[in-house]
Amino acid sequence: MLKLFHSSNLVCVIRNELHDELAMTGDVDLTPQAATYKDVFAFFNDPEKRTKEDPPFADELLENWFVENEDGDALKSMHQQ
Repeated sequence: MLKLFHSSNLVCVIRNELHDELAMTGDVDLTPQAATYKDVFAFFNDPEKRTKEDPPFADELLENWFVENEDGDALKSMHQQ
């Protein structure tokens, strides 16, 4: 089980996660706080918008995302290797 956070907000819990070299999949259980990020999810889920439009939300919504494992340890970003 993994937990996705934005700053201190728990956005979702990911169960049955599967990792490969390029992506991670699993069963996602959104929390009530996830509603705050509806525009972020919609923007990145639409290939047309994300390649041709500016994001319709504040830049700070793109910062401070992290994933914790079930022990509460933050997972190392692939960009930090």
